[in-house]
Amino acid sequence: QTWRCPKCNDFRDGKQNMALWRLPDLLTIHLKRFNCSARWREKITTKVNFPLTGLDLQEWCHFESPVLQEGNPGETCTYDLVGVLNHYGGMTGGHY
Repeated sequence: QTWRCPKCNDFRDGKQNMALWRLPDLLTIHLKRFNCSARWREKITTKVNFPLTGLDLQEWCHFESPVLQEGNPGETCTYDLVGVLNHYGGMTGGHY
């Protein structure tokens, strides 16, 4: 991806990234499981692999994040799965 440098006005190669600064006590992840296009709408049925215990988000945290600093006993990067909400049915109806 190229961008224009605000200092020299030259086009340069750029890289975008995102890192987490803090992590919540309770992490909720919502996966989009429906595909909508101009022609049709359908439910995505591919299997999702997710760890039941020990989901470690440390590699997604900024290296200066308070979560990664030593001497911060209240902060953790590891999560365990507590529950799953699953939709049974199609695009026109179903149950959770």
